[in-house]
Amino acid sequence: MGKVIDVLIGISLALILLPTAAFAHTADDPFVTDLIAGQHHDVGEVKVWNDGEYLHVKYETTDDWYLVETHLHVATSFEGIPQTKKGNPKPGKFDIKWPHDPPVQNHEYWVKLEWDPGTKLYIAAHAAVVRINGSGERVQEETAWGDGNDFPWKNWATYFTYVVQEHEEPPTPECEYTVTSLDVSYDQDSNTTTFTYRIKSCVPAISHWVLALGDCHTVVSADPEPWEVHDKNPEPTTGLYGIKWDVGFEDNETKEMYVTLEGNVSIGTVEWAIKAGQLIISGTVDGPACP
Repeated sequence: MGKVIDVLIGISLALILLPTAAFAHTADDPFVTDLIAGQHHDVGEVKVWNDGEYLHVKYETTDDWYLVETHLHVATSFEGIPQTKKGNPKPGKFDIKWPHDPPVQNHEYWVKLEWDPGTKLYIAAHAAVVRINGSGERVQEETAWGDGNDFPWKNWATYFTYVVQEHEEPPTPECEYTVTSLDVSYDQDSNTTTFTYRIKSCVPAISHWVLALGDCHTVVSADPEPWEVHDKNPEPTTGLYGIKWDVGFEDNETKEMYVTLEGNVSIGTVEWAIKAGQLIISGTVDGPACP
């Protein structure tokens, strides 16, 4: 009996010591850490994942908190993060930074992937955040950091680590995803133009799709719901500025959708992108062009 116990203990230790395969973080299942403001306020999250080309770092705030500025630095060692000699981080020296005017509640950085799978990255995600009340007044301003390990100097700044994931290319679908222009109509009474499309899903089914719009268009209405306009920041999963229909499809299902824009809009060639499982499918179609 003693030998059996010894063997079982040996197997358990071996399993503990064996390296485990990293679970692949994706846009649908990212690595997540809290975004902490003023040392005590949980104001959102920082989400990290990678595909075969980019490391994605996305800031998201909640409730009435907004991003005013974001600073990001990614390094292969703790020492690679810009700091003072005593270990105080220097966000102004971070490689990646962006002001947000007007303030936003999410922002995603696409960092060119220059590291092999298994590489441990040290990430400092800093933000200036503001709390805005229902009247649009700024009632509180704070500094925020992606939660993790403390910097050595007497401050509460933090950094976290992320291991680059092995990216598996999704399988090629056996059918075709299509976006087809059905009709363009101008209504003189309301001075609006309506673009109607037929969208065909495949396997896996479409979760959402985006039609690119130039910065010259104002959306009056669209159908079906839910839909949202991404004109200040690109839609996170496709990278397009435009209108996003967050309408789920069944496998091989076809749906018709329309968007109505202000003015007598001319027709041009515009981009579209579909998110289906891990797939991003893109193409072009007749759509609203800018003058």
